[in-house]
Amino acid sequence: MAPSEIQGEEMIFFPATPSDTKCTGCSGKVFEAEKMLTSSGTFHRQCYKCSDCSKMLDTTSAFKLKAKMYCKTCFSHAKDRARDAGDDEDGVLIVAKAMVETATIKADEDDPDRCPRCWGKVFEAEKMKMKSGSYHKNCFRCGECRIYLDYSLASDGPTGDVFCKNCYGKNFGPLSRNMESATAIDTAVIKPSGDNKGCPRCGGAVFKAEEIISKGVLYHKKCANCIICQKILEASSLCAGHGTDMDIYCSGCYAKKYGDRRPTTPIHTNTIKAMPGDDCCIRCDGKIFEAERYRSKTALYHKKCFNCKECSKSLESTLADITTGPDCEIYCKKCNREKFGANRTTAYADPKTIIAIDGEGCPRCNGKVFTAEQVVEKGRNFHISCFTCKSCTKPLNDKLQVHIGFDEEVYCKNCYPKIQHTPTGLGGDPGKIKGEENESCPRCEGKVFENEKMRTKKRLFHKQCFNCRQCSHPLNYNTMNCDKDGEIFCKTCYLNIYFTSGKNFYMDSSRKTPAREGDPEACLKCKSKVFQAEKVMSKSGPYHMSCLSCNSCNRLLDSSSFFDGPGKTVYCKNCYATTHGHRSRSKSRGPIDYSQFQAEENDPDQCKGCQGKIFGAEKFSTCFGSFHLPCFKCNKCNSSLHLSPDSA
Repeated sequence: MAPSEIQGEEMIFFPATPSDTKCTGCSGKVFEAEKMLTSSGTFHRQCYKCSDCSKMLDTTSAFKLKAKMYCKTCFSHAKDRARDAGDDEDGVLIVAKAMVETATIKADEDDPDRCPRCWGKVFEAEKMKMKSGSYHKNCFRCGECRIYLDYSLASDGPTGDVFCKNCYGKNFGPLSRNMESATAIDTAVIKPSGDNKGCPRCGGAVFKAEEIISKGVLYHKKCANCIICQKILEASSLCAGHGTDMDIYCSGCYAKKYGDRRPTTPIHTNTIKAMPGDDCCIRCDGKIFEAERYRSKTALYHKKCFNCKECSKSLESTLADITTGPDCEIYCKKCNREKFGANRTTAYADPKTIIAIDGEGCPRCNGKVFTAEQVVEKGRNFHISCFTCKSCTKPLNDKLQVHIGFDEEVYCKNCYPKIQHTPTGLGGDPGKIKGEENESCPRCEGKVFENEKMRTKKRLFHKQCFNCRQCSHPLNYNTMNCDKDGEIFCKTCYLNIYFTSGKNFYMDSSRKTPAREGDPEACLKCKSKVFQAEKVMSKSGPYHMSCLSCNSCNRLLDSSSFFDGPGKTVYCKNCYATTHGHRSRSKSRGPIDYSQFQAEENDPDQCKGCQGKIFGAEKFSTCFGSFHLPCFKCNKCNSSLHLSPDSA
């Protein structure tokens, strides 16, 4: 028997001498094959376990707190207990390494713990047990692709080796060619009787449980393979031969032989003629059913007939390319332009020919603008044909993309940033008239008058000086970004200046700016000032992005995932539902027992259901008498009848 000694209530085998490696858990001698080397010391594999639940730990799931080892779950509970006791120690993650050389200790040939791969002895700390034998963890690999396995991925093969699921399926699965055919059933043993034709492959009779049909020909499931590549086919994946060819093919071989992925039968849409009152296709005069109806601006089509009249290009999946010609037919854009573009005539006369008498005509051509061709922009009337970009003459069909310059002309969004943003008639120098400190522009130091004022929280600007401090790009109230000193930037420059070096300065709690008492821009959580770039508004007030967290579970939220609670609190969806929503505990004490209030005999306010007294607020009068609302129900099934009195 192995030498042992007793220390306290724990028995330790093989006590360690001063020159031996000692286990941190049990102080016993640690042998090389069972050593677990960690940053907290050396352990036996059996001693490397959680102090609370005794779960065995591995090389990635061990945590240490106050000289004790924990699994991940127990570690979080231990931290909570320590925090409640006033201890703020965080604990550390222990990195362990199993120091095992699998082939160091050789095993006997008849040893059941002999590794089939390296012939080394397998100890308990590193054993992976399979039907084919016990493996070291380092040797527990797929016999074909050599990837590392665990119990969820390993499969015992018939050859006495272990394989991953993928290699096992390829080598020994139902579609594998490596299976022994000696035990397979010979489908040609039973011959067909009478006029029944057997399987074209083996000539045997085909029964209902094993048949696959193609063009009326019956195949065994085993015999249903591609005639060219011998691939096993299923009823959903086979392709029958073209025309008189009665063989079956896989989709790839069928495409190589006949040039199409699948055999198709032409569909004639004009087979069923439309009756008076039915939806009729303008192309083939056939009846249109709901599943195949396509509609243009002027007519109805079958799905098959919905194509360009000129080039027959299908327009089913290109709805944006459909155009309707003067002949009320549909065309693709290219054919419509080639057929009707050169010969198209203008529908209206030249707008310049009729001059506006009142002086309120089109700013571009000075022609009179009629209602049918009118486009209104900033109180001015344009012709549709004249409403174009002043710089590139691009038509401005979308009014959301129209920009007005200082010259009161209209520009597209691409040309607007390129023009000179200086009002005419001012000489281009707004700084000629100097102003006092509180009414001067910080760019040119000129006085800012009311007609050209652009105001931020701390400063005043001229309209033409209201541009980015960094790149001088013109700004407006929607595109500016203001910093704490009152300077304005475009969005790109603002992010480059304040969101650099991989760190968002405004998310750093050590750099937050203290807010004055009563400041409406103070964060409700940390009481620091909230700037525009990091603000999230709730019903109660502003938050920093980094401060917007659930009051219950401290989960970090964003502007689309928080719920306002009572008393200036915010919650995540789950905690809000649990605390204040549909999951919160009901305060109801159950249904009211109306029979407690008994009515006197012949009382007109007596309930016909429970014989209790009915008060005015709960009275439900019917042709059968008066009821409490909950008492008006079916005598047989107790279903409430107050929502459907006609069924009573």
